[in-house]
Order: sequence, then structure tokens, then C-alpha cells
Amino acid sequence: DNMLETLNQGNMQPLSEPLYDGPAAAFPGGLESDQILPSTDYLVWIVPVKESGQYVAEDFIIYSFTSAPIVSDQSVAVPSCEITEVTYGGFSAKVTPPAGAYKTYAAIRKAGSIPEDEQQSVTEIIGINKFASGSETLSISTNSFSADDEVYLLAVTLTQDGRYGKVLKQ
Repeated sequence: DNMLETLNQGNMQPLSEPLYDGPAAAFPGGLESDQILPSTDYLVWIVPVKESGQYVAEDFIIYSFTSAPIVSDQSVAVPSCEITEVTYGGFSAKVTPPAGAYKTYAAIRKAGSIPEDEQQSVTEIIGINKFASGSETLSISTNSFSADDEVYLLAVTLTQDGRYGKVLKQ
């Protein structure tokens, strides 16, 4: 009877606010999120609106899934980067996806915080969630570093089926 409270007590937080509020017959056929990480277990629960506000476990629709893993494929083109401004505490850059890109992700990281494993690095870049879709150029900047920090711009392009090329590190 306390399903929603139980889920929240399990440290499960929704990725976003409710996306739909209306009659069940008009419920959208599919919902998308850009916050899905590769090779991660997810639990989706749908809470139908009840005017009484009283819910039982059978009211909840629960769906669990594991997101697809990402796979290295050296035939996927690498994005290009142009540093547009360098300041005392950071820099600005434009990341341009290669032709035919699905999504291109970018992150600015200190040298010591970049994972050695490339797949782990790609997962981390995706998790930061700064991306450009298709052929749009991504602008990225930071002012949160000191002049002594060794800082890199990392960028990677993913295909729609989860393949990625080499990580650009500049």
C-alpha cells in the first residue's frame, strides 16, 4: 500500500518530473530520456492519477530494463574541436560532430580524474550529459579551474546503436 514511499526509501529518484497528466486512453506510446547511461539497470514506475489519493500496490505499473552497452568501433568518426577562448581559470570550445553523427558528448575534466579505461571514460562523458544531436555544434566552457590545473576537453560521438569511436582528448 505504500509503494511510492517504499521506492523513494530505496534511494530511487525519478529522472524527471511527470511527463504526462491526462486520461489513460490518451497515454503516449513512448517516452524518451537523454539521461540513460549505458549498461545500467533501471526501474520505471508509472503512477496513475487517482482523485482519492489512495493507492495500492496494484495501481502501479512497473517496468525494469537494462540499457544496452556501448561498443567501441574505430570506424565511427571522431568529433573535431576548436578552442575559442582561454582564460586564467578555464576555456571555451566548440565541438563539431562528424557527418552522420547521432549524438556527440563532451566534458571538461582535470587530468587526474579521467579514467584510464576508454569505455569507462565514455560512460562518464555520457553521464555528464552535455551533448549535441545530429550535426549541431556543441559549445562548452568552464571557469572552475586554477591556472595550475591540467585540464582536457573530452569528446566522443555515438551512433544510434551505441557504437563509439576514439575519444577526442584535447
